[in-house]
Amino acid sequence: MELLERHAEIERLEQSLASARNGSGRSVLVSGEAGIGKTTLVRTFLETHDDSAEFLFGVCDDLSTPRPLSPIWDMSRHDASIAEALALGNRRAVHEEILDRLRRSLRPTVLVIEDGHWADEASLDLIRHVGRRIHDTHGLLVVTYREDEVDPGHPLRPVLGDLPAGSTERISLAPLSRSAVDLMAGDIDSDLAESIYGSTGGNPFFLTEMLAYGGSDMPVSIIDSVLGRVARLSTAASSLVEQLSVVPGQVELSLVEDLVGDWVTGVDEAERQAILELSGTHVMFRHELARRAVEQSLSAGRRRELHGRVLGHLIPQNANASVIVHHAVGAVDAEAILDHAPAAAESATSVGSRREAYGYYETLQPFYPRLAARERAKLLHNWSIAAAEVNDLTRAAELVDEAVQIWRRTDDQMQLGSALRWRSRVAWLLGDRTKAEAYADEAVAILEPLGPSAELAHAYSAQSQLAMLAVRPERAIERASRAIETARPLGEDRIVAHAMVNVGGLWTIGSYPENTELIRDAIAFARREGLQEEVARGTVNYAWGALLARDLDVAERYAIESAEVAEDEELAAYGQYARATLALVKMIKGEWPEVEDIVRSIRAQLEIGPTTGILSGTVLGTLLARRGDPDAAAVLEETWEMSLPTGELHRTGLVAVARAELAWITDDHASIPDLVGADLARSVEAGSHWLAGDLFMWGWVSGHDLGQPPELPQPYLLLFAGEWQSAAEAWKGLGMPYERALALGQGGKEGLLEAVSILDDLGAVAVAGRFRARLRDLGVRSIPRGPIHATRSNPHGLTARQAQIAELLREGLSNPEMADRLFISRRTVESHVSAILTKLGVASRQEAVEVIQSQ
Repeated sequence: MELLERHAEIERLEQSLASARNGSGRSVLVSGEAGIGKTTLVRTFLETHDDSAEFLFGVCDDLSTPRPLSPIWDMSRHDASIAEALALGNRRAVHEEILDRLRRSLRPTVLVIEDGHWADEASLDLIRHVGRRIHDTHGLLVVTYREDEVDPGHPLRPVLGDLPAGSTERISLAPLSRSAVDLMAGDIDSDLAESIYGSTGGNPFFLTEMLAYGGSDMPVSIIDSVLGRVARLSTAASSLVEQLSVVPGQVELSLVEDLVGDWVTGVDEAERQAILELSGTHVMFRHELARRAVEQSLSAGRRRELHGRVLGHLIPQNANASVIVHHAVGAVDAEAILDHAPAAAESATSVGSRREAYGYYETLQPFYPRLAARERAKLLHNWSIAAAEVNDLTRAAELVDEAVQIWRRTDDQMQLGSALRWRSRVAWLLGDRTKAEAYADEAVAILEPLGPSAELAHAYSAQSQLAMLAVRPERAIERASRAIETARPLGEDRIVAHAMVNVGGLWTIGSYPENTELIRDAIAFARREGLQEEVARGTVNYAWGALLARDLDVAERYAIESAEVAEDEELAAYGQYARATLALVKMIKGEWPEVEDIVRSIRAQLEIGPTTGILSGTVLGTLLARRGDPDAAAVLEETWEMSLPTGELHRTGLVAVARAELAWITDDHASIPDLVGADLARSVEAGSHWLAGDLFMWGWVSGHDLGQPPELPQPYLLLFAGEWQSAAEAWKGLGMPYERALALGQGGKEGLLEAVSILDDLGAVAVAGRFRARLRDLGVRSIPRGPIHATRSNPHGLTARQAQIAELLREGLSNPEMADRLFISRRTVESHVSAILTKLGVASRQEAVEVIQSQ
């Protein structure tokens, strides 16, 4: 079929390929509804460059649980080096092999990933990894996906948003016009052509189906069209089509022959009816919609029978476990699911597809009680870990609780101690410190009589971590020392690194300078040993140490590093927490537009744990309070309730500061002593001087006598001594504009006027309003009105920072120029530009400018 009305899209692909040929690689995102012609467009483009470029082509499968790295497995069939990288079971090796291929190729290499809306977590990570680094390669990354299936909560959406706008092309395919339909219809009556066009909306696949059905008795749906042509087949050909309908994607001829025997005649007949296609060593449906139409028409019993036949072929061939599980689920074969789902989960975890790993475990739900007790308990333990890795923490607790109950009924104390240690971790992730400590202590009590073991070392380190977070340094150090002494002779470097990070993480104490060497040593050790989870944990702890010492640039650098390590390793919980830490740093530095973007994107995630929820809620609530947003109280109240079960000072204390500030802003001064009292005493005892200073300050500015100021950093002492100008200069030197404005606000007219100017620039509407009222009380007549702020939601839902960048787009600035103008990174600008294009529903910067100018 001739490719109609796609010349502009082909030209954009050509231009991207030319850029890649010149060493400036690009990503091209091809989107549109099912049947719109994404695959046809890409394959037509590839055919025209068969001799001038190399191709790596793979498809994401529509399996019940996506197969990890499915498109890369497709590529590996024709590429030995990719197959070798896959065999290592390490997604980093796969990433580097693909990138090396794009970099070292003497001619452009086109990496095609079809049906990205079905991509598993590891494949999404590959798209992000390659797409963010493709600009200095000879590569072209092409990803197709169904726009209507990728809603804001779809895992593909943030991946696409992370791709640099400067090296990313977006092609959205529109339906065909009526004139194109006339060309396709040929001699069909014009009234019928008009009716077909109206029914199909110009969708190429739907049009082809209607026209293939023929005659004037047009089917009422595409399913009817496909099934109508299947009904015309002979019994043998129809059986073949039904059998292949339960196998998503391409079907190898060896499998077809094994399932059907004499397949040639049947395939030939189905090809003539435009149902199947024979391509090299594979048979496939002409479109996935056609396969689904046939599969959905089958009775439950028939579908189960056909899946069972495929399963009977795959198991003796030692096929991929994820593919076996898909058909085992379809066949409701309990034995096959029990045999292969754990292996599929383990394989998925090894390449970073944690969500898929959890999905494989979930397929076991109806069948795992059939296992023997010990085998069942081990399975439940691993299943619980998978649940926690995707932040389904309540489920993780339920699963490990069942495992613990089983081990309590056996005499295997080692397994019981291990399960209790993990139960302690889940309790802490759920924000319940009391249970976490009880489970960890019980684990140690059970494991110590058994002698040195990795399980015992891990339990000691769990106790150390809990003590560190509770600011109990002696306990934390003693337990960490035991963990290291037990783990080192056993070669358990991961536990050694964990314990070292615990000791280095004693940053809530006021001796931050002395602790920097400890945490640096811990991070360096984890890096040397390739223990990326501990690198992520160590760097975010370092960021907090710097933050609580108000060394903001260092805090920002380490928070970013932690987030990047977590992102590369698909450590979702660490990544979210590191980004929330970054948001807090940026709020203190006065970079508020970015702060709101970060915290709202975190809180939009389907699952976030209490630790991230508390931190992001504190930052968001504080920001809303300063802006006078009525939602602030509800956000902070919810965050306070979430923080209480943790019992951890750096969680409850931060929320207490935010609540006290809100009380000051809303003139609820009487409540402030109660809000800050308990955490102020704890912070003084712990030596957390900056936190103590924040808590004491809100009582002081509200006129409450909280006693003699404790040992505090200099800016607070200057403020409390009435030296507001010196305090303001000290805050300025630390890069903290909001605190500087608060100090200036303690002075007379000149101080208040300067404070109002700073607060207006920040967008602290509520606080600026308070200071303007004080100026009026002082009889000042000429008070700046302040900026006229846009409404909270502009017509396109852009955030404040995005609206700012949109204006710079209108001025014609490049990404580097915008980064320089706004004092932010180019990567941040690229992310915002990409988000703006998405929100405006356009594919290019020029189109965005046209929309902006039309407002």
